[in-house]
Amino acid sequence: MCLGRGLLVLLLLTVTACGGGGPAKVTKRRSPGYPQPYHLLGLFKLNNTHLRQTAALLGKTGNDREIGAAAAELIGLANTVGSDEWREAQRPRLASIDKQEAMRLTRAQQNGRLDSWQKRYLVRIYDAMGALGGKIIMAHCRATVKNENRRKAEQQLALAVLDKHDLVDRTPSKQWAMPGATPPAVPSGRMPGATRYPAGRPGTHYPSPPTQPGAPRARPTAPEPPRVRGGHIINVNQVVDALRPYFKTCYQRALSQYGRFGAWVILNATVASDGRVSAVSGSVESVPVSMMACLKGVMVQARFAPPVGGSAVVEVPLTFTR
Repeated sequence: MCLGRGLLVLLLLTVTACGGGGPAKVTKRRSPGYPQPYHLLGLFKLNNTHLRQTAALLGKTGNDREIGAAAAELIGLANTVGSDEWREAQRPRLASIDKQEAMRLTRAQQNGRLDSWQKRYLVRIYDAMGALGGKIIMAHCRATVKNENRRKAEQQLALAVLDKHDLVDRTPSKQWAMPGATPPAVPSGRMPGATRYPAGRPGTHYPSPPTQPGAPRARPTAPEPPRVRGGHIINVNQVVDALRPYFKTCYQRALSQYGRFGAWVILNATVASDGRVSAVSGSVESVPVSMMACLKGVMVQARFAPPVGGSAVVEVPLTFTR
């Protein structure tokens, strides 16, 4: 028996050596048993309270085809839950929970309850997307962030997935700062939590607003104030007003490169619980990419008062005209 096995091994080695090809490709075989990655596809349901853990397990053990199938399931769930039809279909649940309480709820309170349910399920879905990863999920999240018809809460969740995989554009300050510029003096007596903009890293230089001696002054127009979603920031107007000269600098630099143009931009800054800006998004269709990078570089270094409620999104409308 041992002699027979030895001859078999010798024969295999001889065939490999005489074949003239490279080493045979070794495919890692999966261990038998349950569950296999494809068994997990049936668990990608909205009522799965462990959806993130399921996605993480499949992302580690599944092949490309299985991960693609799981991504399709999650995207389908997101499209369904994010729709107005799904939201309105949940309205009968209000009466089924507590009839007496449902009778006391106003229409606005009912809508608030529905918004809360919808966001809770979207959080579960996008947490699973972040755990699964992959090109299909990242492409969906990019499209969601840019789609104005998506709900703001879903856009923020999609942005968080991109941020988790380090795909959010964070332009370093060295790409927009003007060498040799000195930060303006910060007035004393700031309210608690107010920005020190440019409030940034030690040794960072910041652009100074351009001045043209003798140039006629345009009639001042009141800028559109910032808006806050998801929380309350007591000094949002003061911080954004301190940033406006630097936003203007970004526009002036773009004028010198591309000539005269006007633009209207909305920056969405995600403010963490400590008042720091964790992410900035904005459309690049209406302005040059270099100008948008400059605007984001200014916005990301702002420091707000800690938001009431833990976090918030500051929406900053900017209008640029020469």
